[in-house]
Amino acid sequence: MRIRNKKVPIIVYSLLLVIILPLTGLSIYFHNLGYGIGKERDRNVNKLFKFEGKLYFYEEGTLVGTYTCKSENCDYAMETMDDSNYNLDYYEDNTIDQIRGLINHRYAFITDNNVSMLYDALDGVVVGEFNAIKNYTIGLANNRFIVMSPDNLWGVIDLNGNFPNLIISYQYNYIGVKKVLDETENTALASNYYLAYDGTNWKIINSSDTIMSVDFSESINSYDDNSIITLTNNIYKIYDYNQRRILDFDYKYAQYVGKLLLLIDFSNKVYLYDKSSGTMLDKGNIMDVSSLEIKEDKDIYYDGELKFSI
Repeated sequence: MRIRNKKVPIIVYSLLLVIILPLTGLSIYFHNLGYGIGKERDRNVNKLFKFEGKLYFYEEGTLVGTYTCKSENCDYAMETMDDSNYNLDYYEDNTIDQIRGLINHRYAFITDNNVSMLYDALDGVVVGEFNAIKNYTIGLANNRFIVMSPDNLWGVIDLNGNFPNLIISYQYNYIGVKKVLDETENTALASNYYLAYDGTNWKIINSSDTIMSVDFSESINSYDDNSIITLTNNIYKIYDYNQRRILDFDYKYAQYVGKLLLLIDFSNKVYLYDKSSGTMLDKGNIMDVSSLEIKEDKDIYYDGELKFSI
C-alpha cells in the first residue's frame, strides 16, 4: 500500500489561504468605497443628483444606478398639462413640475437633449421615449402615467411591475382622469377609469384598455363607474354608459359628490340625487353659483357658508 505524503495538502491549503485572505480583504475594502461587480466607484460623495456629467439615482442613500448625459439639458422630465383645453373636471395643481425620484424603486422619467424618456436605473437602459408625460403632479394610483408617443398619440403605462406595461394603447388625441382620489392610496388620483377622445368622439375606457361606454359626440365633463356627465354650451346632462338619459332635465351645474350627484337647475335650485335609489333631495337655493365649493368630497359650501355635508 502506498502511503500519501500528508505535508503536501497542508502546504497547498496554506498557500490558498495566503492568496484568498488578502483578496477577501481587498474586496471588502473596495466594496466600502462604492465598488461592486460591474460597477464603478461612487465618487459622488455628497449624493448630488447631477454630478460630473451624470445623473445619480439614490434610494434611502443607496446608489441604484446612474445615467450618462449626452447634453447640458439633462434632468428629470417635466410633466404636461393639456386638460384645460377640454371640459373634463380634472385635478388642478396650477403648477408644471418635474417628475422627480425613482418610481417603483427603479424607473425615472428624465430628459436629455430635449428628449423625454423612461429610464431603468437598475438595469441602466432607456426603455421608452415620449413626447409628453402627465400625472397631474399629485400622481395616479398604481404608478400609472398618461404618456404621449412620438406619433403624438396618448396611452397609459403601468410601472408597478418588473417591466413597464402599456395598459392603454397609443390611439387617442387626449386621455385624462377625473378629480377623485383613489380609495386605497388616498394620496393619488383614481386610475381605473379614463376619459379618452379619438378626435371625433368621447368615451370611457378602463385600465384593461376596454371601452366601457358608447361613443359620445357631446364632450364629457365627469363620470363614475356607471354614469356620465356631459357639458356642452354650459348645459349639463346626465347619461348612463349607453347614452340613455338618467335624468330628463338639463342643468346649470352637475357634479359627483361621493356616490351622489349635486345638481343646480336653471332657477338656481340645489338638489342631491341618489342614483341607486332614484331619490332627489331639495337642498334650497343658491344665490351665486360661482361661490360653490366642494371640500373633501363631502362638504358643500356656497353663498359664503357651509350649507350641508354628505
